[in-house]
Amino acid sequence: MRLPALVLALLFSVVPAWSQTMPEFGNSVTFSKGEEPVTIAGLRGKVAVVLFFQSWCPICNGWAPDLIKQLEQQYAGQPGYVLIGIKTDGGTPEEAKAFLAGKGADPEWWVVASDAEEAYYQRIIAEAPLWGYAVVAPDGSRIEADKAGQYYGGAGAKRFVLPSKRADFDKTYANRTGTVLPAGKEYAKELARAVLLAESGRIASAIAAARNVGGLPGKGLEDDLLTIATTRLTDLETKARDAADPQRYVAFMGLRDLTTQLRGLPPAKAAQKAVSEIAKDKPIAREQKAENAWRTLLATVEKQPKDKRAEAMKASIPGFIKAYEDTHFARIASESAR
Repeated sequence: MRLPALVLALLFSVVPAWSQTMPEFGNSVTFSKGEEPVTIAGLRGKVAVVLFFQSWCPICNGWAPDLIKQLEQQYAGQPGYVLIGIKTDGGTPEEAKAFLAGKGADPEWWVVASDAEEAYYQRIIAEAPLWGYAVVAPDGSRIEADKAGQYYGGAGAKRFVLPSKRADFDKTYANRTGTVLPAGKEYAKELARAVLLAESGRIASAIAAARNVGGLPGKGLEDDLLTIATTRLTDLETKARDAADPQRYVAFMGLRDLTTQLRGLPPAKAAQKAVSEIAKDKPIAREQKAENAWRTLLATVEKQPKDKRAEAMKASIPGFIKAYEDTHFARIASESAR
């Protein structure tokens, strides 16, 4: 089958993304039902390997099983790493998960989502190839992004670039990665999904999964998660109340989002009161206005035709920065304009 020239151009050409900071997943990205969404902030402390894929491409489908196998061999279940798969040609997260499974992926090792109309993907790689990837550092910055079908030695070798970089990532980020759960502690095999949920920052879903397993193994993991959640909320509250902390609003967002995740669970009760109190502080209130305005700006850009989004983003940023100068999201906007 001969592919159109435009398709081939998209397959083998990449234009630099708008920003070196990995942006949060926008409104276009949806995750599986029954599990809270993953956030870039929630992945702090991990190297996140993000695979963007489409299901229709016959060339990509030919080498996809090899790529997925190599990715899992290098990163699946490894402390400090999270695998994320995002389908960019429509459909639901469940369909995305089924497609990956059909290519040999073990869904237990993947965080899976769907990105309608490639809106988020295009923010990472402006002219997105059919299959691409991004790697996120433990501090939330984007290490690199490229086409996922790039391999060494020609089609016959099928040794892909991204899996081969595990040693480089280990060398650079080994001292910056960590685990959510106690390091070195082993949990029962039937808790694998709950462990993955916890390590990708979805504490409430991990607790629910542990409860579904039940028994002493499930109760033990649940207790660990509740202790971890309580400690994390306390740390975030301390930072969010510190007016001198330059990352104060980042801490507030973490406190707010984790409290929302844990709604109805014991650690969230006191934290909700803290969120309400801190939100009334004038600098935090201004930051919240900036956050809401930034989300609105992104949603507006995402509604534009694909070939107009970069232009719309570029035109919108100066006014946003002027209106919300010295806020966290003004700094993000400045990075996006580079």
